[in-house]
Parts: sequence; structure tokens; C-alpha cells
Amino acid sequence: MKIKKDTTFQGLMEITRKNFFLKPKTSKFKEIDSSFINFFKKKIKKKTIFLNFQNKENIKIPLIKMGKASSFGLFIFLEFVVFYLYYFFKGRHKRAADIGGNLGLHSIIMSKLGYTVDVYEPDPNHFKLLKKNVKNNNCKNINLINKAVSNKNSKMQFVQVLNNTYANHIIGEKDNAHGKLKIINVKALDISKIINKYSFLKIDAEGSEGKIICRLSKIPVTEVIQLTKSNDRLPPLKEERKRGDVGQTISWFAVAELRNRKEAEDKILLL
Repeated sequence: MKIKKDTTFQGLMEITRKNFFLKPKTSKFKEIDSSFINFFKKKIKKKTIFLNFQNKENIKIPLIKMGKASSFGLFIFLEFVVFYLYYFFKGRHKRAADIGGNLGLHSIIMSKLGYTVDVYEPDPNHFKLLKKNVKNNNCKNINLINKAVSNKNSKMQFVQVLNNTYANHIIGEKDNAHGKLKIINVKALDISKIINKYSFLKIDAEGSEGKIICRLSKIPVTEVIQLTKSNDRLPPLKEERKRGDVGQTISWFAVAELRNRKEAEDKILLL
């Protein structure tokens, strides 16, 4: 398929809605992903990626290297599956937490959709870029917090993976970091101490998701989006919303209960 060059965020949401349950390894998913990649290649001007949100209001993210990867990776189809969830739940939630803010695109989109967002990003380099991106996109309802979130209030060692800064993480939470690493100290907040401010969480904490989710096991939260990995499956979203938690990976799956950290870490998207 080919995405028209004047397609707005609303139009991309409609494409995503129609293809929401595709499995990533299928030819159809790859076709959609290629369409998104080709579409956004044409949206790069002066080393900036543009997304027409609505009424010619553009979201702007700089095209920068993040080790061997780049910020262009924030615009693949799988990211829009997540953005569709923000879109789907808009109006149901007033205040959200973006845990693992990276360059801020998720927070910016939530902000444009009407959420008030607290974004947590411990990496000082990412935080500087995040702060600049929020300002350049005129987001007044995003609160920036240069701290990690975990299962306790503490100072922690943080690993910067210099050849792939998407993989930066609290030390000990990932075992597949390769290449040149740099260790710094960061402050972490106990999720249980801040959770009452939010009804919606997006968590992309590079290995710390299990500790965070299990810390919340006895605390009611309306929606959580957690980004890690899995191989399970799920029935249609509307049916599962009536029953309880849902999650997504290769397709979507029902989550009956999270009994331990391993279970929480095995889910790619968890509601």
C-alpha cells in the first residue's frame, strides 16, 4: 500500500486501526511497515522529521543518531500501534505518566491528544533532547522529570549503551548490552509513591518493567502500556476490555495475572 503524502495523524490512526491486530512477522505487517517508512522518509526536511498532526500543525522531531540507530526508528508502524492506544483512550484519562520518555515523541503525542503528562527520563543526554523537543512542539501540559522509575527510591547506576542509546538501562536489568558502555549515577523513584497521580501509564524502562509492574500488583491502575517482548496471542480488544487486562506482541493476548517479574517482562504491550 502507499500512504498519501498529505496524510495527517488522524489518517495514520485510521490505517493503524484497520491493521491493529496484524502479526509483525506476516507479509501484510511488513508491507504496512514499509509504507510507513517510505512515507516518513519523505517527511524529512533539514534533518527534522515532520508529522502533520492536524490543521497543518506539525510535530517535529530531529533526525539524530542514537548510536548505530537513529530517531527515525520512532516512526515505524509498531510505534503507531502504541500511538493508537493513546488515541483510543483519549478523553478517558486526564493525567498520564510516560516512564522512559526517550526523546519525548510519546509524551508529545499524548499531550496533543489532551493528556497532561509527567515524563520520566533518567539519561541526561536524552533528557536535554526531550526538553528541547517538548519546547519546540509547544507542549504546555508536559512536566519533565530527570529521574528513573523503579520499585524503590534510590540512587542507582545507569548504563549508557553508546552504540544504541535506545537500550540505556539501570545496571543489572539487561544482560545483552554490547559495545562501549558508560556507567553513570541516576536517581530513581518508587512507582508506588507516585502512582496515585495517574490513571494511565506508558512504561518503556528497558528491563525494569517487571519490577515496576510487580510493585503495582496490589494498586489499582486503569490502564498501563508496557513495552518489552513476548510471543503470546490475544482475542479482539473490545471483548478483552470487558474482561480485564490485555496485552500485545506478535499479536494480542489475554493477561490473567502477573505473578512475578519474569511474567511482567515477557509482555510487549500490557494494558
